[in-house]
Amino acid sequence: MATMTDTERSRLIKLGKVAKNHHEKDSALLAEAVVAKDPQRERRIAVYLHNDAQELLILGEILGAHGTEFTTQGKQTRRTLLEVYGIEIDEMTIAMQLYLWKERQTMDNAMGNELGIGEEILEEAEGAPLYTKDFLAWSEDVLRFPAAAPRQKCTFCGDAATDYRVLQACGSCKKTLYCDKRCQKMHWRKEHKAVCKKEAGTDKVEELTAEETQENKSEEAEAEDNHDVERAKEAKQEHSKPEESQAADSTIKESKEGDGSVD
Repeated sequence: MATMTDTERSRLIKLGKVAKNHHEKDSALLAEAVVAKDPQRERRIAVYLHNDAQELLILGEILGAHGTEFTTQGKQTRRTLLEVYGIEIDEMTIAMQLYLWKERQTMDNAMGNELGIGEEILEEAEGAPLYTKDFLAWSEDVLRFPAAAPRQKCTFCGDAATDYRVLQACGSCKKTLYCDKRCQKMHWRKEHKAVCKKEAGTDKVEELTAEETQENKSEEAEAEDNHDVERAKEAKQEHSKPEESQAADSTIKESKEGDGSVD
C-alpha cells in the first residue's frame, strides 16, 4: 500500500462521508419510487445507488481499517442491488481505482499537475448517461486531478456543478451550495442549521426555520387530507351497505309477492 499522509486520509474520509450522504439521498428516492409503484423511476435510481456503492467500496479499499464504515455500507448495497435489481458492481473498476490512487501517491506535484482523463475517454463520456459522467468527475476528485480542483460541489451529496446541474446557494448564509431542494433540506436537518445560525444571524435562521415548519405543516395537512378522503370513502361505503341491503330485501319481498299472486 502506498504511503498515506494524515492530510490525504482526512480528505478521503471526508469524501466518504459525502458519498454516504449521496447514498442516503438516493435510498430515500428509491423508497419513494417503490411506494409510488413506479418501476422505471425505481430502476433509474437503483443505477445511481450503484454509483454510491461503488464509490464507498473504492474509498473503503483505499482507506483500509479507516474506511470500514464505507466498506460495510457499500457491501450491503451491492448485495441488495444484485438480489433485487440484478445490478452488479464491476470489481475491476474498484481494483483499477485503487491502482490509480497508489500510482498517484508516487508522483510529485509537477507530474500530478499533468494528469487528466484521456481524450478518448472524454469523447466517449460526451454521449454517456449522467451517472457515468458523475462517476468520472468523482474519480478525478479522488485522484486529485487538476480538473477537479476548481469545480463547485453540492455540500451535502458532492455532485459537481456542470452544464446539466446548476448549484444554488443557501438562502441564509449564501455560502453553502446545493444541487437541489432535497439536499438542502437533508443537510439543514442533519447539521447545517447550527452552522448557518452562526454565519447568518439568528433572525434569518428563525425565518428559514419558520419556512421549514410551514413546509412540514403543509406536508402533514396534505397527508391528513388524503386520510380524510380515504375515511370519507370508507364511511360512504359503510353507509351504502344498509341501503343496498334494504333494496335487496325489498326486491326479494316483491319477488315473493309476485310468486304468491301466480299461485
